[in-house]
Amino acid sequence: MRAAFLAVSLFLVSLPGRGAITGTVIGSDGRALGGARVAAFALETADEQRARWVASDPVRKPLVTAVSDNNGSFSIDPKVPVADLRIEIAGQPAVGVRAAADEDAGVLQVPALPLVRAAITANGKPLPGATVIVRSDGTESVATTDARGQVWLPDPKRIPSHLLVRHRDYAPVERELDAVNSRTDIAMSSGVALTGSVVASDGQTPVANAIIQIDDLTLATTGADGTFSIQHAPLGGRRIVARAGDRIAARLLRKEKHLLLRLGPAATISGS
Repeated sequence: MRAAFLAVSLFLVSLPGRGAITGTVIGSDGRALGGARVAAFALETADEQRARWVASDPVRKPLVTAVSDNNGSFSIDPKVPVADLRIEIAGQPAVGVRAAADEDAGVLQVPALPLVRAAITANGKPLPGATVIVRSDGTESVATTDARGQVWLPDPKRIPSHLLVRHRDYAPVERELDAVNSRTDIAMSSGVALTGSVVASDGQTPVANAIIQIDDLTLATTGADGTFSIQHAPLGGRRIVARAGDRIAARLLRKEKHLLLRLGPAATISGS
């Protein structure tokens, strides 16, 4: 009786946890990949993602991580109904997939594709300490340039990617990389300083926590008094937008250095 109880207990322990996502990681040659790092992340909206990208720490925090075994198999329980998975092998571009709890994510291939070196410069010199956020193949990676201002990226001729480069002393640079636009070297500039205020439709009431974007790049949020300050806005920016819930304000950027943005319903955007 005791032996039977122990056998059942060991069987239950060996089962994936309730809500676990399972899968198998393989390489380009179809062989199982042991030691792959699997991370599960909570879903986030586009606005939440962009706000994180400009935060002091832009790294997306995993809910839980796991490592594939010698057969390439993994089981991970993020304890949410749906999660984004990122699968990483050292020296290879990461891949991502969205999976539901209690789901077999199937066979996930991490192709053996080359990484290319990108050089980030400012004032003609290498820029160490720049944050480089790369979205490619359904997932995201964050790296920091080394003492030579360099970082490794997925080869854009093989994997299209979206790139955002940040540094506290320079204007952020956002770029789409692909086989046609494959230049990975980026020169950063100090940009231009902008300040402003976001108010409600009455033109008076300050609006706190409004998201401020220039050409779809999130750069700031308003304080309790509705004001914002951007020390390094990109040169050549065309349009500034403020968003707060279902309200929005937008205007073209000209030569003004202080802006007033008056929110209205999303269907009737305005600025003054």
